[in-house]
Amino acid sequence: MSVKEALEPIIKYALAKYVDKGEDAWTQQPAAEATLGDENEAIKIGFFGVFDGHGGKAAATFASRHVLPLLQNALKDPSAPEDGEASGSQASGSASSDGGHSPMGDTPATANAAELKDVAGLRADVAAAGVTEVALAANECADMLVEALPAALVQAFAATEREFFTHSQTSGTTATVAVVAGWEVLIANVGDSLGYLDTGSEVVQVSGNHRLDDSKAERERILATGAEVAQSEVEGKGVGPMRVWPGGLAMGRTIGDHAGGAVVLCEPEIRQMTLPTGGGRLVLASDGLWDLVKPHTAAHHVRGLPASKAASELVALAARNRKPRDDITVIVVDVLPPSAHDAKHPPLLARAKSGAAAALAGGPAAEPVDIFWPLTGEGATHWRRNVWQRRLAVAQEAKRQRDAVIAAEAAKAAKAAEAAERQAGGVSSNGSASDETQSDASDGEGEVQYASELHRQMAMLQMDPSELEVARDKAGPAEDEGWETVPTKPARRDSEASQRRDSEASRRSVPVDDAESADPAQREFAGGRGGRGRGRGGRDSDGEGE
Repeated sequence: MSVKEALEPIIKYALAKYVDKGEDAWTQQPAAEATLGDENEAIKIGFFGVFDGHGGKAAATFASRHVLPLLQNALKDPSAPEDGEASGSQASGSASSDGGHSPMGDTPATANAAELKDVAGLRADVAAAGVTEVALAANECADMLVEALPAALVQAFAATEREFFTHSQTSGTTATVAVVAGWEVLIANVGDSLGYLDTGSEVVQVSGNHRLDDSKAERERILATGAEVAQSEVEGKGVGPMRVWPGGLAMGRTIGDHAGGAVVLCEPEIRQMTLPTGGGRLVLASDGLWDLVKPHTAAHHVRGLPASKAASELVALAARNRKPRDDITVIVVDVLPPSAHDAKHPPLLARAKSGAAAALAGGPAAEPVDIFWPLTGEGATHWRRNVWQRRLAVAQEAKRQRDAVIAAEAAKAAKAAEAAERQAGGVSSNGSASDETQSDASDGEGEVQYASELHRQMAMLQMDPSELEVARDKAGPAEDEGWETVPTKPARRDSEASQRRDSEASRRSVPVDDAESADPAQREFAGGRGGRGRGRGGRDSDGEGE
């Protein structure tokens, strides 16, 4: 992770879809790069888009593949297109009747002296929190890119339509793209594929809606050009949605749709917002979802789920209501603070902590989201100040974590030193026992414990075992003091031999019951153990054997 990225949020995303007509397309580029001019460093951005085609899928597929490269070209070479380059359907509609859009380079100033002063102070605070000058400069470069993005998006949409018309003029598409540039998110869209942001405290629509049934501003803009807005007629009665005539489109802005003429614009409506410190969840989807599920219902239904499960669950939710009759494409983009890189979803989207429940539970509530229309200046907010406030919060949290690690390591080192000091004190109070004895007998508190009194006395001899062997060799064998040692094993062998002899003598003697019938010599021999003993004694003295 680069020094700049350490202050920026983390992106997790997922796609899910239901195919009916097969006219939807999409793009997911979480780590795209954009360069402002030729000499600046490339800045990483997230780029996501949903494109809902009509009259075929050609326009949707083309736009999904070309809007991002053309945006990168517009940022790298910010010169405005020359006169005559605009497409026939857009040449007279490059500025809308609701205030118009400025060409790139003439974006309305959104920073005043007070805000710039605040930004300078916040920058100094971020530096004081341990962020390097290199990282600060990189973040300032990212702010310059954000400043240039709105006009570059207008150019990219126009260039996409212009190039598409060189291939086909028979289809059109909606386009809703989200550019995540650090803590800033810009949504550019034409048509009725909508985007919503869920912060855990509120669900906010962050894209325009150019469906004529839903947009009074679009109807008024079209009527001001002299075109007609009306339903289709069947037998003199209006049927179906409001449409622009000529062309018969139900939307006032699309990419393609050559038959719509100059009144149908490809110029996107652009909204910009600063994400809360706790991050948030973007949901971009084609009208196949929003026609079946209300936005707040959709957002609340998937709170607590990771992006991968949330996207597929939204498609399943739409299908449960009734069988879809249109394509459904859903992209969920979770933007998390750096401290929550292991989290499954933005922290404030836990089900039990949503909205006011977070405040009641003692958790932090998300900052309110201020929508800003950068091309017209409508709803202008101090986005630079907001961004640096987010960066300061991240830097201070990172510093707090570093300080906690340092404090823990210092406490561990102090505890180890204290234990060593206690152990050294225990050795002094018990003599100079050997290291081996101390290691075996220590109870972990520095005091030596002995298995027995004899062990203690031996330890107190202060003599190494090798020295004891040398002393024993020098003393030689011990003097004989008249003690006789009787071996145990030989005595046991003599006893066994005696028993064998007694057994043999018993076999040779006359049984006791027959003693009286024997001659006197035999009766004497049969007189028992004592007689046998005397008999053996007589034999020994006479020198005769049995």
